[in-house]
Amino acid sequence: MTIKIPEGVVETPREGLAWWHKPATVHRLYVEGRFGQVHLRMARPPGNSTARPVILLHQSPSTGRAWEDVVAELGKDRIAIAPDTPGFGDSDPPPFPPTIADYAAALGDLLDRLNLPKVDIAGDHTGTKIAMEFARQRPHQAHRLFLNAAMVFTAAEQAMQKDTIEREKPHTPPTDGSHLVEHFVRLRKYYAPDASLDHITRDFVEGLRGGPLMWYGHNASFNYDPAAALKDVPHAILQFIPNDGFADFARRTVDHIRNGEVVEMPAWRLGSISQHPVALAALMRAFFDSHDVADPDHLGPGIKAPAAPPPVQRDIHRRFVETSHGLLHLREAAPANPTGRALVCLHSSPLSSRYMENLIRRMATDRRVIAFDNPGYGESDRPTSPPRIEDYAAWIAEGIDACGLQDFDIVGDHTGAKIAVELALRLPQRVHAIALNASAIYTPEEQAKYKSLVGPVPATEEGTHLADLWRRAQSFKAPEAPEEVTQELVVEIMRAGPGWWWSSHASLNYDMEQKLQRLTQPVLLLFPARDPLTALARRAVPVLPKATVREFPEFGAGVMQQHAGAMAQELRGFFDR
Repeated sequence: MTIKIPEGVVETPREGLAWWHKPATVHRLYVEGRFGQVHLRMARPPGNSTARPVILLHQSPSTGRAWEDVVAELGKDRIAIAPDTPGFGDSDPPPFPPTIADYAAALGDLLDRLNLPKVDIAGDHTGTKIAMEFARQRPHQAHRLFLNAAMVFTAAEQAMQKDTIEREKPHTPPTDGSHLVEHFVRLRKYYAPDASLDHITRDFVEGLRGGPLMWYGHNASFNYDPAAALKDVPHAILQFIPNDGFADFARRTVDHIRNGEVVEMPAWRLGSISQHPVALAALMRAFFDSHDVADPDHLGPGIKAPAAPPPVQRDIHRRFVETSHGLLHLREAAPANPTGRALVCLHSSPLSSRYMENLIRRMATDRRVIAFDNPGYGESDRPTSPPRIEDYAAWIAEGIDACGLQDFDIVGDHTGAKIAVELALRLPQRVHAIALNASAIYTPEEQAKYKSLVGPVPATEEGTHLADLWRRAQSFKAPEAPEEVTQELVVEIMRAGPGWWWSSHASLNYDMEQKLQRLTQPVLLLFPARDPLTALARRAVPVLPKATVREFPEFGAGVMQQHAGAMAQELRGFFDR
């Protein structure tokens, strides 16, 4: 077939927060898989479509977000799905370092769950190997393969790639965050000169989300033999060779592809699947639907896939709920027969409900516990402009309704405490009691001071924005916490994109003193003495003379995560009295 970008294709340039906004037609959900929950992005056309569904597999370390805009484009006339590979993004990790065969088997399980008997598959870098291995395991379920930068290494080159794996394994990070700056600069050189720095920063943080297991993907990839695998794949293949620094390795596939075409894409670099989604979707659609490409008449039975491990016993379940403002992401846990009142947990900013997990586990022994990602944080959809605390509360109130909660308690941490107050005022008959941790009350002078300290951090070619974010993240953790915690916090901040500071300004603008005076519910005030905001939070005591007060002289920031046992004991004693 002739590979040519159709005339009239127009890519819309993006900057800033546009790189963090999900296309409206893309839905996000979780599906059960062999290693736990699999997170995926999906788009489908209105009505019925006769076109084959397309599965899009990302590189390592990354997530399905790289394919998000291609999913939206392909989803105009067929089902398009981009899963997070197990262990990356929001998909649960395997309990062992997986092989490419394990990843391919997990993909097969996912397609069975989705009831998709025949699919086209697109893969990027590591995703190309998962695609070809899936075609070997399930030749009758795979139809055609689009490969972006499938590579073949010699044994000596594979051995050299071990340096990448070692670099990705857990290490104690330097206290200045310089390793992130070096990583960003190293990554930047593989992108096109005109690539948006916000795009590169987004891809950068998606790669970091693998955390201590991010080396799993490259470990599987560099121990796989694509040359031998391709000789077992009779399916029609279209292989792109972008100018991403690995083109020489990708050209070697010419000698091993049995049925297909290899096309040079010299103007495309790393990240092009996100930078040119309209053109790429058009090219992929032409290939997948073409009658000019010969499809094999006879396919063998396929090779045996690895057996699934024992089912995962998971205590926290993640899901999305629909609101009028977009998707809210939440974590939920509950015993088989709850006896206590339900509890809603609201996290501090600029973090996510992930930092409530330890508390969720301890509180969910006798009650249903739900922790939302505030809009714009974690995996909840992003607002288009800076919200107020009242806006956050309105969106979470919709999420509470979607979860069917009628009578519940709330615990709020920092910014979450102010959202908790607003929810209590909005739903006075349904909120029974609230607990507030370090809920600061600011003077006008303090508001101005803190606003000047918390604001946009523009991306730079030299990666200096990462050093700045590292310093900010250090102020959000307890002094005794290791620098590994700082890195986790940096990732959480960066996930929110350029608008990471919006909720902090919303908190600073909220008239906490006036709002507290209107509360009718019982209130518990939590004061970890080593938290920098506790001194400002103690101003609530004279405003709420009937409130229950608990002091924690040895605790600092991050108490909901680092001292969840002590917090759960206090909360249970207060909420259940």
